Amino acid sequence: MCAKSPCRFVFWCCLVAVAGPRAVAADVLGDLEVHGFATQGYVKTTANSFFGDSEQGSLDFTELGINATLQPAPDVRLSGQVLSRRAGEMYSGSPSVDFALADVTLLSTASDSVGILAGRIKNPLGLFNETRDVAFTRPGVFVPQVVYFDKARNLIMSSDGAGIRMAHHGDVMNLSFYTAAGQPLMDENVE
Repeated sequence: MCAKSPCRFVFWCCLVAVAGPRAVAADVLGDLEVHGFATQGYVKTTANSFFGDSEQGSLDFTELGINATLQPAPDVRLSGQVLSRRAGEMYSGSPSVDFALADVTLLSTASDSVGILAGRIKNPLGLFNETRDVAFTRPGVFVPQVVYFDKARNLIMSSDGAGIRMAHHGDVMNLSFYTAAGQPLMDENVE
């Protein structure tokens, strides 16, 4: 089904992620966590084409991913994800870096925390942008295209930049604040 070499690359990365991280994590990188996922969708529509010839039924929606998190120090977390997405004619399945960031905690008490993030960060657009690639968090088959336009998804999914996060947990209320700035990612679909 996936004759292209990028899909095979992601498959082998997922296989290595499942088979090898326990030995590596136990001996070398103590706090390394590696996870992978695969999603195969089937789309059938009555009046339009979405991710392939969906009026006849289409299997042209596949996502494969591998992500890792490493905590080299109590106040530093490194994480990243490579994603292969095949979605009709819009995305070919070539692996790309979905996010890759360093999260440094500057202050951490029982009630307050402050941290900075830098790298390729997920943009917190709308309700689902940070989790829309996680199948069980989707509100339905596809998120509303008026807000989360799949044709230009790379433009709004993540940016190369930095962010600041702050949180306060009190007896009366909890407050959180997050702001970020960065360069959006451009691809052929956006252009």
